[in-house]
Amino acid sequence: MKKIGIVTLGGYYNHGNRLQNAALIYVLRRDLNVEASTIPNWGNFRGVYRVRSFKNLLGFVKNINFQYPLLKARLSAFLSFSDEFSYEDSRRAINSRELTTISNDYDYIIAGSDQVWANWQTPEEIDYFTLGSVPDEKRIAYAASMGNPPLKKESEKIFNKQIRHFSHLSVREQAAADYIERITGLQSPVVLDPTMLLTAQQWRELVKNRQDLFKNKPKYVFCYFLSTPSSKMQAIINDLASRGFTIVNFNSKKESDRNYYKLGPDSFINAVSHSRMVLTDSYHASVFSILFSRPLLVDAGRMGGKMSSRITTLLTNTGLLECQMTDNYTADNYPKPNFELAHRRIEILRNSSLSFLRKAIDC
Repeated sequence: MKKIGIVTLGGYYNHGNRLQNAALIYVLRRDLNVEASTIPNWGNFRGVYRVRSFKNLLGFVKNINFQYPLLKARLSAFLSFSDEFSYEDSRRAINSRELTTISNDYDYIIAGSDQVWANWQTPEEIDYFTLGSVPDEKRIAYAASMGNPPLKKESEKIFNKQIRHFSHLSVREQAAADYIERITGLQSPVVLDPTMLLTAQQWRELVKNRQDLFKNKPKYVFCYFLSTPSSKMQAIINDLASRGFTIVNFNSKKESDRNYYKLGPDSFINAVSHSRMVLTDSYHASVFSILFSRPLLVDAGRMGGKMSSRITTLLTNTGLLECQMTDNYTADNYPKPNFELAHRRIEILRNSSLSFLRKAIDC
């Protein structure tokens, strides 16, 4: 049986990151019948708080009574999920040299998904996530994201060199494909984020043995924001709350939301699937809203442009551009998407994305 190692962003705090990693593992093991594992890196710190400076330490001490129990509970939920679904290698590779050593035990190394080639990565990190010291024939990129290119000058120099050494190359957004073609002449297909390689039913099946806290919850709206909601979005949230909807603000540290903040990726899936509506600026919250056919409003540009390219690609590919927030939308006037059409489009892209993976690992 072939062995596949996955290199992606580390950490146990981002719901979308953990879910895309679990999805790729699931598909490789179940559909392609290979032994797939995640290779941890410097980001896979299994503690609550990492002290990097004296100022950092002071901030932790100042907030310890509030933050520590909350962060510890969230970390515990994430570790529980990752330990079951990410199949992490017992070794960590914290630089390209260590990754080369570990790669000797694998037939292929896949870089992706998530923002492994983002413009906030250092040159050393770009070298790592382009698998700079892994043999060319082992290098695969699946749904690698750049966020919003271009890269910084020094990172681009390394990227331009290393990207040519992948045996099979694919990206998650059209903006990344256009950028790569412009600087290298290489063409890279745009494939689905791993989370969309699974159907809604497969996601339900994946987490069926984990506690579902939302199954019998009265009518609620699922909110997931990585930045402060726009005034227009907040007005819609307030209006829905005044009409008796519970606001499940899943990624907020506010005292009223702490019971949601401490929940892990499996609860994220259940919370979206049972909701009446999803309001977000998050890529993966948008993905799961579409998979579970939940009405969606997304503020695509709320993260200073960081989100716009991937959300635009997602909504374009699914025919749901109407779900981008505009000044015309209210609690009474919001899009009622044609999810049947969206799911047909996803199925076509799912088949082509799986074909890419099969060809890449010669299955």
